[in-house]
Amino acid sequence: MKEAEQRYLRNRASFDFVIYDKLDMQPLLAIEVDGFASHQNNQAQIDRDLLKNNICRTYPFPLLRLPTTGSDEWGRIRTMLDKVLNGTWTVSDNVYE
Repeated sequence: MKEAEQRYLRNRASFDFVIYDKLDMQPLLAIEVDGFASHQNNQAQIDRDLLKNNICRTYPFPLLRLPTTGSDEWGRIRTMLDKVLNGTWTVSDNVYE
């Protein structure tokens, strides 16, 4: 893991939402809600998002980013969760937008 990623994780990195398996409490899917105003001209936020994306890509973990200006959020969450639960998810399914 790169030094910047380690520093980010030690500094209380978190996801907006995490869906866990009810039986073993293992995390299944992370969801980030990206507000237009907080991401538009905020380079620090953009840099943190890139770190989080890279960590989820390097250590394969399902990540779904939902812009607040988007639509069909429930459908996108269901599709991603179905892939995770059915064992068909791959890191290329992550949405980094």
